[in-house]
Amino acid sequence: MTGPFQIHESVEGGRPVVCPAGELDLAEVRTLSERLRELLKAQRETILDLSQLTFIDSSGIRLLLEITRDAKEGGYTLRLRSPAPVVRDTLRLAGVLALLGLE
Repeated sequence: MTGPFQIHESVEGGRPVVCPAGELDLAEVRTLSERLRELLKAQRETILDLSQLTFIDSSGIRLLLEITRDAKEGGYTLRLRSPAPVVRDTLRLAGVLALLGLE
């Protein structure tokens, strides 16, 4: 069992970096979605570091697809990076790595 879901934030080269940690599931998707949307509107470019996720379910995958699409449509830049191996495997099995720019 992992600890509670958390969202860590830092700044890298003037860009916000959001690093969710723990399990990204239906119970946590809204919190992450709201924070990412706030940052994208304020900063126009945000990095989403997936290295500390220990699990992602279909609602988390849907969030990644939606926020990536919305960022492109809104003229924002969202860079996804460093998915943990278990998350990369889940995204690969779901067939969405290329859609998320992670291949």
